[in-house]
Amino acid sequence: MSNNNEKVLKFDPTDEQLDKFLAELDKNFMQTIELIRQKRQEIAQLYIEMDHMETTLRDLDQKVHGTVCNGQERSL
Repeated sequence: MSNNNEKVLKFDPTDEQLDKFLAELDKNFMQTIELIRQKRQEIAQLYIEMDHMETTLRDLDQKVHGTVCNGQERSL
């Protein structure tokens, strides 16, 4: 139960304040989405580069040793 000594804070924003807040929230959300897209592209590019390096290493291994041992790691 509420007693008379309690203070209740009221937040009653104007439509203009709400619009401004929502616009800022939307802007931040869109920036976050764009950042996620960029990071996903960077990760995809890293996977492509990693695959290329793996292929290059496999090719070098074949040239040095003749064949690849079923994709298993070998020490030189």
